[in-house]
Amino acid sequence: MIMASVRFDQRLLVSPLPSGTSFEKTNEQELVFQVPDGLSVNEAFESLNIRLKQGVVALLDGQTVDLSRPLIGSEEVRLLPQIAGGD
Repeated sequence: MIMASVRFDQRLLVSPLPSGTSFEKTNEQELVFQVPDGLSVNEAFESLNIRLKQGVVALLDGQTVDLSRPLIGSEEVRLLPQIAGGD
């Protein structure tokens, strides 16, 4: 089965990860987890009982995508804190 990946900084979480949750730790703060094909980022986090803080942005190939967009194939989404500013 092809799985998509979600990369995120664990500081984006409202609470610590539940014990037994399967993540790959790539550095001190960044984690990666695999998402079944067709599942959205929101659905993946909900299924694991994990809540994200407000103001999180998802990037796919450098473009902002909605957290409810289903992930397809081996796509990789990176979650980042939203940054305000500019005119």
